[in-house]
Amino acid sequence: IMLVMVLYNTFIFLSVRDISYLYYVLYVGFALIYFTTDHGLSFELLWPDSPTWGNQGLEFFTALTGAFAMLFTQSFLQTKVHAPIMHRLLSLMIAISFLLARAAFWGDYTQVAIALSVMAVLFNLAAFFAGVRCFQKGYRPARFFLVAWSIYLFGISLYVMGLFAVLPVNLLTIHGIQIGSTLEVALLSLGLADRINRLRQDALTAKMEAFHALHDP
Repeated sequence: IMLVMVLYNTFIFLSVRDISYLYYVLYVGFALIYFTTDHGLSFELLWPDSPTWGNQGLEFFTALTGAFAMLFTQSFLQTKVHAPIMHRLLSLMIAISFLLARAAFWGDYTQVAIALSVMAVLFNLAAFFAGVRCFQKGYRPARFFLVAWSIYLFGISLYVMGLFAVLPVNLLTIHGIQIGSTLEVALLSLGLADRINRLRQDALTAKMEAFHALHDP
């Protein structure tokens, strides 16, 4: 499903040239590679003779997934306009994420993994509060973002509760993150489509108003 989302939105990006689609494609693409690497599929199918890269790649893809998720959040929510404080915070976290992507190759594995875990928690909180702030400002796309992110966080919660035996271990708790991520990227894709349609409608309305203002006596 995530691969379909990548291909579908890549074609849309090539058509509309909206940077949000590019960030979305990169975010989902690296998330997909992260999941396949985390489950051992990448090692089994792509680099079976490179165990070192298997470890480094997991941290590298984690960092890039986070970085492009933050870039997408900034672009989709227009945080520079609607939530400038959160925008600056996300910009700082983006820079740190790219540094951690480099550190995956020369840094201590444990320390980089801890730093990535901390960044993941901070980003999820920052993204959620940015969505809330933009929603309070009346920004329509924030509704899609908040629903999608809430489902993703719910999936993480299921996984963590299964990990600590709060909930029984089953397919839902074992794959909570993947299920939440899949639903999230599908909803974000719908949000992008709604955002593009809204921008086109606003542009058309502005042109019509300008035309009437020019020709009306």
